[in-house]
Amino acid sequence: MTIKALTVSSAALTKVATSPSPSTVVSTARAALENTGTRYTDAFEPLTRRSPALESQARKYAVDVDLRSPARSYFVEQNLADPALDAGDVGLTTDTKNQELYGVNGPVLEDVKQGQLDDCWLMASIGSLVHADPQAVKNMIRDNGDGTYGVRLFAETPAGSGSFTASWVTVDDDFPRHGLLMPSDRELYADAGDGDHDGRQEIWVALIEKAFVQHMQTNFPAEGMGYGALNNDLISKAMGALTGNPTSVRMTANTDAQTMWSELQRVNQGGLVSAATPKDGTLMPGLSQPHCYTVTGVVEVNGHRFVDLRNPLGSGEPFDGGRPSDGVFRLTYEDFRANFSEVASQTAPD
Repeated sequence: MTIKALTVSSAALTKVATSPSPSTVVSTARAALENTGTRYTDAFEPLTRRSPALESQARKYAVDVDLRSPARSYFVEQNLADPALDAGDVGLTTDTKNQELYGVNGPVLEDVKQGQLDDCWLMASIGSLVHADPQAVKNMIRDNGDGTYGVRLFAETPAGSGSFTASWVTVDDDFPRHGLLMPSDRELYADAGDGDHDGRQEIWVALIEKAFVQHMQTNFPAEGMGYGALNNDLISKAMGALTGNPTSVRMTANTDAQTMWSELQRVNQGGLVSAATPKDGTLMPGLSQPHCYTVTGVVEVNGHRFVDLRNPLGSGEPFDGGRPSDGVFRLTYEDFRANFSEVASQTAPD
């Protein structure tokens, strides 16, 4: 469902915040329809800070007032059709009342935690994007104010052309959770954790994952239906869909060490970089295969090169030394080349 954005000026917000009357909220919103881009529901934020009781009165008043766009659309939560679970998974798709789009620090890399799906290609790419440019994440998600969110994704049209077209995918905030008869607080797929410990779950990663299901079904129908369409795919496909930019892919087997190092250095220049381990062969203990990781930095010290990485599972790394596992680790460049078969990268987002 697409909600037309009603706008409220700064002056109107000030008037709302100081008004003794709930009706002022409605009248100021009506008077500012053609202003700068603040949604109608944002008019209530000053009231939340001033008086939750007054906010509640204003919302109740608003749904009964005849506005130019139906006010009820803004306050009655929408419930959209949810994707089917991956084959063999058991759970219940529900929402939670204790949630927020981002934590107090906005979207951060630590929010990215892969669930039961084999979609490390997507989770590592989301990690690369938020590590490079948290604002780019904010720009691709919009809150419609009714329990649904728009997520902007890009499709390469035609395939292989390097030209991308943006579209907005609308999803609601219901996510699959463990449980057969009663849903638990733990998600089956992308984890909506409480990184800032305020009692509310940050849902932005789960929203992108859910939108990707629809994106895949529209643009890659052969991949299957439901969440299962996200299993086992390419980093380059995820990066392109997230940013609308072309992705460079280098295979370790046929890329010399200096060229690959230059590719990895894009991460230090604000670019997106992820890497994948091979399906076959023996890796150092603590690395999964095949699996994708977010590259978070490279450094050269006294002629020795190192690569910093993060496991999108949020845990699981070599050399943890008995410390709590967070998926973050550093490899020598030699070990990186010996254990990773592919690097996908983009320059800094526009």
